[in-house]
Amino acid sequence: STLEIVSSAELESLSKELPRNPSERRTKLIEKLQQEKKESAMLEELKQKAKSADPEMAEEIEREVSVFVLKAAARGASKSRSNLDEEIQLLNYAVETKAKGKDPADEARKLRESMPPLESYRIMDTKKYQQDQVFKPSHNLPTYTVEEWGEIELARMRKQMKINAEKEKLKAEESDEDSDNDAVSDKKTMKERAWADWTDDNNKGSGNTIR
Repeated sequence: STLEIVSSAELESLSKELPRNPSERRTKLIEKLQQEKKESAMLEELKQKAKSADPEMAEEIEREVSVFVLKAAARGASKSRSNLDEEIQLLNYAVETKAKGKDPADEARKLRESMPPLESYRIMDTKKYQQDQVFKPSHNLPTYTVEEWGEIELARMRKQMKINAEKEKLKAEESDEDSDNDAVSDKKTMKERAWADWTDDNNKGSGNTIR
């Protein structure tokens, strides 16, 4: 029997072409890189265990390390083959495009412009993020110093005082204007009353009567 270093499903996944859609292609590449990073960390952990293990256990660990190394080599070979296949496709496309009297670079630019824009991804270091959260203050830190905030409050108070003074001035002017209007109105009323009293005392036509 043969030792199956890489499973059939994994071999099929390795040999499968990456999606042509830029966004999906990027997602697949990120997944592969994350898997490789994970296995690289596991390999390093096994190497450290082998140093402190007893001879029998160390032999078993070395066997696991060898399997990891062989898997990595199989993946590398598959990736190289995939890259070569893509390179051949690009060269064939360039030859066909040139044969049609077109500029391959110009056609490639048009193809890129016709594709949807790539989605942006942010890969965070989870360990560092958690450390930052542990040492993060439990409350929001002030964005101003006491002196800066004092200056802001003083400026705000002065502005409010100026607005209030202008309001009081406007109110006083309106009050003076109302007083003047009242005086004119009172004078007019007194004049009308005097005229009414005079007409009461002097009947109409009484000045022309001969006694």
